[in-house]
Amino acid sequence: MTYRSAIDDPSRFTSSKKVGPWVGLTPSSNQSGERDVSGGITKAGDINLWRTL
Repeated sequence: MTYRSAIDDPSRFTSSKKVGPWVGLTPSSNQSGERDVSGGITKAGDINLWRTL
């Protein structure tokens, strides 16, 4: 139920791959010149959904 209430209108996402970044379940990235550092997940998005997942 938490997932359904957070997503609300699934038609706003063109594919299921767009939901992960919206919730914040993607790694952060810091790029500078030739250096590319991947960090932890961003924890952005709906906090209740993030905690549930």
